[in-house]
Amino acid sequence: MNRLPIGSCSMRFFFVGLLLLVVNGCGLLLVRPPPSGHEQMDQFNCTETNVGPILDVLTAMGGVVVMFVAQDDYYYFVQPQMIAGGAITAVFSGVSAAVGFRMTERCRLAKEQLEERLNLMQQNLGDTLAVVHSPRVIVPR
Repeated sequence: MNRLPIGSCSMRFFFVGLLLLVVNGCGLLLVRPPPSGHEQMDQFNCTETNVGPILDVLTAMGGVVVMFVAQDDYYYFVQPQMIAGGAITAVFSGVSAAVGFRMTERCRLAKEQLEERLNLMQQNLGDTLAVVHSPRVIVPR
């Protein structure tokens, strides 16, 4: 079997590893949870979309693929590093995805609660205005 020297594949592995590092941790870095005390706030910002956690799931899958590819004897010269790097990437990205999904779910729930509070306040304000500004009825004596 013809084996390639380490220099011929090292740049590909470097760029694949760099790509996995760049998109790693989006669920932790890019997702903003609802602020503490949001139950009393009239408005707040948090991340509702699952784009970051989905990128983490894809990165974790990439780490698993790297571990399986490393099983091939073709990569004997970097096999331990590929397996370790793939495992670390898969675990970190999986945790980041789980945290990111949980934060976006909490954000959507908090936004629903805010909308319900605002609708209730608007109804109460409308009822109050209806009572205050109700037309006077003149009843003849």
